[in-house]
Amino acid sequence: MTELELVLEYRNAKEEVDTLEDKLKLAKDRFDKAQIALVEELQSKGASQTAKYDGVGKVTMLKPLVGARSLDEEKLFGYLKEIGRDDLMKLTVHHKSLSSFVKERLDEGSEIPEFIEYWFKPSTRLNK
Repeated sequence: MTELELVLEYRNAKEEVDTLEDKLKLAKDRFDKAQIALVEELQSKGASQTAKYDGVGKVTMLKPLVGARSLDEEKLFGYLKEIGRDDLMKLTVHHKSLSSFVKERLDEGSEIPEFIEYWFKPSTRLNK
């Protein structure tokens, strides 16, 4: 392939990815709205499932998923230790933070310890 063909392929692939990501976001929003409307309909009837429709099937309500996050990590850690659930606590370094740290060290010319794996990923941008 010529350089021009490679640039065109790159641009077309990028546009396709952007289009598909936009479509996925819209589809997820549509799904969420449909699910909420269906749950509200079932709850208003006091039902736990829809009727079974030929060629479609039925929808059954499941136990709600639970999401949680800490508003005060220090208090949370203290509470978990207090009740003997410190097994839930993990000290971690986010991969993006570690990557930024390694980039800083490399930019400074500093060594990276052998227990930190790093790599270089080529990156490009199309300017119009």
